[in-house]
Amino acid sequence: MGTPFLERIRQKAEEYEKQRDEKSQFQEQVEEAYLERIRKKAEEHEDMRTRNLEWQDKIEAIRETYNLSKAEIQSIILEVEQEESDPPAGQQSKNVETSLYNRLATLFFSPRGRIGRSVFALSLLATTFVQGILASLSSLGFRPLGILGLVVFYALIVLSIKRFHDMGKSGWLTLLYLVPIVNIFIFFLQLLFEGTEGPNRFDEEEN
Repeated sequence: MGTPFLERIRQKAEEYEKQRDEKSQFQEQVEEAYLERIRKKAEEHEDMRTRNLEWQDKIEAIRETYNLSKAEIQSIILEVEQEESDPPAGQQSKNVETSLYNRLATLFFSPRGRIGRSVFALSLLATTFVQGILASLSSLGFRPLGILGLVVFYALIVLSIKRFHDMGKSGWLTLLYLVPIVNIFIFFLQLLFEGTEGPNRFDEEEN
C-alpha cells in the first residue's frame, strides 16, 4: 500500500466530490425551475383576482348608476349570460336542419346500428312513396331518374340490415329477400317481431 494506492484513493475522492457538486447543481436547477413555476402560477392567480375585482367594481358602478338592488343586477347578469350562450335564431334553425339531415343520411345510407319496428315501417312507407314517384316520372321519359331508383333500392337494403341488427341477427340475412316466398315471410318477420331488449352486438343507439 504505497503511493500508487494513495493516489487512486485521492482520484476517487475527487470523483466523488465532483459528482456531489454536479448533483447539488442539478438539484438547485430543479428547485429554481419549480419555484419559477410557482411564481408564474401566483402571478396568474393575482391577475385573475385583480380582473375579478375590477369586474365587480364595474358591476357595482352600473348597479349604483341605475339604482338597482343586488338581486336585480344579478338577474340582469344571468339574462345577459343566457343571451350570450344562445345562438341566433337563424343559427339555431341551421343547426336543426343540419342535425335532421345527418340523422336521415345515417338512417337511410349507413348500415351500421339498428332500428325498431316503428322506424322500419315508417321508413319503408317513405321509400315506397319515393319509388312510386320516381317510377311515374321515369315512365314519362326521365331516364336519369333510374339512378335515383338505385339509391332508393340501396336505402331499402340498409333499412333491412338495421332491422336485422335490432333483432340481434346478421345483416346478411337481407339476402333472403332474393328467395321467392321466403322474402314474404322475412318481410313480416321484420315488421312484426320486436328487437332485443337492451344493447346487443350491433348497438349504436337505436333510432
